[in-house]
Amino acid sequence: DGTATGGTTAGADVDFQQKSGTLSFTPGKTGVTPISKSVTVTVYGDTVVEGDETFAVTLSNATTGFDVVRSAGIGTILNDDASPGPTLGIGDRSIATASSGSQSLTFPVTLSVPATGTITVGYTVTPDTAVYSSKSSGGGAFGGKLSGTVTISAGKSIKTITVPIWPGTGAATDLTFTITLTVVSDGTVTLIRAIGTGTILGGP
Repeated sequence: DGTATGGTTAGADVDFQQKSGTLSFTPGKTGVTPISKSVTVTVYGDTVVEGDETFAVTLSNATTGFDVVRSAGIGTILNDDASPGPTLGIGDRSIATASSGSQSLTFPVTLSVPATGTITVGYTVTPDTAVYSSKSSGGGAFGGKLSGTVTISAGKSIKTITVPIWPGTGAATDLTFTITLTVVSDGTVTLIRAIGTGTILGGP
């Protein structure tokens, strides 16, 4: 727990599902393992108006030969109940820098309730301290499209924007870029969080 309250099942004042487990990096057909794995945490929705709340995911007991140099990641549950009617926003994402391999950051664009019809929203990607290059050989920290459109189909409440992260940045400090949501096609939807920040975490 942080400011968010965890529990094993949904209930009053329970914000997310507590759990523990093991991540395994298993060699594939190439004989090497992936360089990134994900921990998924179930968040329980409610209609209580409250501030943003946080929880932690903590790593421990890595296989011999590997050091855990950044043991805790913070998850943030963003408040979406301050406005009447359906709301939409984008979250932040971060990733530890890698020296090789394929990585990406996937940003959630989320509605507070499932859409009753198709909803589209435009977005733009803006470099900050993280430099953009269209190819991994271009010297930048990330790539992908710098603008586009997200479509959320009827009955759905979430869509993602994926940004490739180039390996080998060698940065000692964190590097950032932003994704900004622009025009929402449905005038009944309130855009409550228009900017998501991507962070490429620097070395230990």
